[in-house]
Amino acid sequence: MAKKMGGLSKTGFKAISAVAIALTLAVIAAGIFMAIRKEQASRPQFITLEKGDNLLIPNQKINYGVNFFPVKYDGTKLGVIAIRDRDGTIRTAFDASELCVGSGKNYFEYDDENGEFVCQNCGKSVPSSQIGFINGEDVCYPYPVTERIRFDTIDSVVIPGESVEAELHLFENWDKYDK
Repeated sequence: MAKKMGGLSKTGFKAISAVAIALTLAVIAAGIFMAIRKEQASRPQFITLEKGDNLLIPNQKINYGVNFFPVKYDGTKLGVIAIRDRDGTIRTAFDASELCVGSGKNYFEYDDENGEFVCQNCGKSVPSSQIGFINGEDVCYPYPVTERIRFDTIDSVVIPGESVEAELHLFENWDKYDK
């Protein structure tokens, strides 16, 4: 006859213990899985290009408001900002300041509360309504990619490879995605 332990037989106690251990292991495994997925989701998804390739950003990936696109061009990390206005107009800029170039922090973060882009090197801010326009010399702003540099197709914004390559100097020591 099975020995009783606190009202349970030894066999019943072992069964409950096995279930408890299995549930604990399942919870731990789920936690590890979720932590890995969260880390993967927080990593930027780069558009990878070889030297000379055109940068194509599908219109369907440009939501209304502010969009950041991480790019690797021939191994160099860079970023593009695309803004879709309420009227559907798309404005673009490289996520780098020519004024603060070389600092590594010459990229912008978007302050949603104020509707401004803030340079992470000098702290100057630029209203989102000014992105994609040439703002003059000695002003810190995301470097515009205007219609004279890029062209649009029915389904994409296209920045020619030679235009990307011509502006790679903006991304000297740029470390936005190295965090």
